[in-house]
Amino acid sequence: MLRGYIARRLLMTVPMLLLISFLTFSMMHLAPGGLSAVFIGARVRLEEDRIAIMRHYGLDQPFHIRYFRWLGRVLEGDFGYSLRFRRPALDMIVERIPATLQLTIPSILVSVAVAIPVGVLSALRQYSVADNLATVGAFLFVSTPSFFLGIVAILIFSVGLGWLPISGMSTFGLRDPTTLTLIVDRLRHLVIPGGIVLGLGYTAGLLRYVRGSMLDVLRQEYIRTARAKGLSERVVIYKHALRNSLLPVVTILGMWVPYILGGSMIAEVISAWPGMGRLAVDAVFGRDYPLVMGTLLLAASMTLVGNLLADVSYSLLDPRIRYE
Repeated sequence: MLRGYIARRLLMTVPMLLLISFLTFSMMHLAPGGLSAVFIGARVRLEEDRIAIMRHYGLDQPFHIRYFRWLGRVLEGDFGYSLRFRRPALDMIVERIPATLQLTIPSILVSVAVAIPVGVLSALRQYSVADNLATVGAFLFVSTPSFFLGIVAILIFSVGLGWLPISGMSTFGLRDPTTLTLIVDRLRHLVIPGGIVLGLGYTAGLLRYVRGSMLDVLRQEYIRTARAKGLSERVVIYKHALRNSLLPVVTILGMWVPYILGGSMIAEVISAWPGMGRLAVDAVFGRDYPLVMGTLLLAASMTLVGNLLADVSYSLLDPRIRYE
């Protein structure tokens, strides 16, 4: 049953990806100035030269013909050439993936490891001092813009105290670096963009979801029945309540999947982290349409994959859910 459900969902992603690709190409086509202005540039004055360049790049063809030609190249793994860097767009995207994974995966894992136990504790001790502190802290970090957190962290820990590096993902010019030295140096560079800018935002939002879901589950009839049977409070909480309370949390984690490759644009721009987020920002400001379309398609694909993983995880957490 589960295999059939996964197969059907994968088949459903095909028309969705086609629709997303069409909308992406349409937005780039309707952008101010148009594709022709970017490809040709303002230096070409003669109309004959403009016509020749448009014919060379196929910009004189109707919209639907250009779309299907572009889609055919994408299906072959050709996302076009970056207009700014004069390199294949797909190669540039692949090069940035390892840096983004080093930034986002540790941030998400630490956030999950902190938010779930703190959220459960906050729900079990509702309106206690610990619950109030967790609630105030969560609301504070959720409502604070991430760029402000990053700037304040740089001013305090990098400029003021000098504990952490200001930007980048490694220190240039280390003398005789060992493996341990390189790991420590990378962790120091990871603290501000991964721990403060991304980690605090992820943790605060997830903590509120865990607390609310846990409180809702604790009010259910089967929890009272489990306690009436004489089960220990530990078994009731961790075997019955926690497992069911994680179902809404799985949805949130599924929506985080695009961030694993897309990263956080703000965190990467503030800290000059050479990842996917910074690449997307540079592509937008540079009107690098092939690179923008490549990053958009990748983010859309990861969103669909995240939703699929979340739906499949439901059946693993809750035996009442079956896909028929």
